[in-house]
Amino acid sequence: MSGASVHNLTAAMDRLKLLPGGRSNPLSRRIDALSAGTERGFRASDGRFDQDKLGPLWVVFEERQDNVYWRPQTGEVATLHGRAFALGESLIEDAATYSLDGVLHINSTIEGWLLDKYRSIYVIDWSQAFDKLRNAPRVGLDHDFQEIYHQHMRPARMPKVYVRRENAQDHA
Repeated sequence: MSGASVHNLTAAMDRLKLLPGGRSNPLSRRIDALSAGTERGFRASDGRFDQDKLGPLWVVFEERQDNVYWRPQTGEVATLHGRAFALGESLIEDAATYSLDGVLHINSTIEGWLLDKYRSIYVIDWSQAFDKLRNAPRVGLDHDFQEIYHQHMRPARMPKVYVRRENAQDHA
């Protein structure tokens, strides 16, 4: 057996340990379809992933600007570079997302995102929400986090505004 085949077999066996019920769990098929594989490591205090062959197993998802790591047993999420906003982020600017009165659905869990078959997003970093979502024409939310959404859909800061008084000399 080649080295690559052994690695693929080992990775497949590791994925079976990720979820209760192994292959019979419906999330198992979604993980296989959407993930880039698995890695071992730990989540650092800054939210970044530290690779360590002695660490627990994480599922890896590739996003345009970052890799996102998810540990199904605990729900922990980490990123490689700290740049990812959401899983499925490319849907935000995809015209097909909103065609025929479609909405950008935001899931409250990664499990929900997986079961939605990549037709929604899961937000990782809510501090970026206003900048990333403000141009979305329609957004659908899971009921249990409407408050979080509305809390973060405000600009981080607004400029201080000064109103100039008319100078009486200019009109004389």
